[in-house]
Amino acid sequence: MKVLQKPYVDINDTLQHIRLQVARSIRYAAENCPQFDNPQDLFYWLKSQLVYRNDPKGNELLQTMRTLMEGSYYGVPGAGDCDCFTITMLACNEVQNYRCRQWVMLAGRSKQAPVHIYSGVDFKGEQLPLDLTNMTCGYERDYPLKQKIYWKPL
Repeated sequence: MKVLQKPYVDINDTLQHIRLQVARSIRYAAENCPQFDNPQDLFYWLKSQLVYRNDPKGNELLQTMRTLMEGSYYGVPGAGDCDCFTITMLACNEVQNYRCRQWVMLAGRSKQAPVHIYSGVDFKGEQLPLDLTNMTCGYERDYPLKQKIYWKPL
């Protein structure tokens, strides 16, 4: 089981650990994620398998794709929150054959303490949000501040 559970430090620490969990998820994604023609189909395939759960009180929980999908932490396959879903989406996009440029979006009321994270891609010249906490691919909720960070391939 690959779970990082620790007190929240800051967004830079969280992003560093998300990167680590994505790296740990690549092999599982390659072995378990089908190939899709586009990120929209990937979004809906993943969405059908996920259920939102808040992090344990006072802790930042960052699950690898395997831990998330096999239900190793909550005992429910697919149970996690926005950062767990982001880790899985980033890992799955890494192993797809379609060409895209990945990014993460930090959202909230301040740059120091965002309250939400999700991934997305630039695909065929358009920005496509892939926020698995939403019901629909491409939808973005309104936040006072958003910060887009391009993801460097692993």
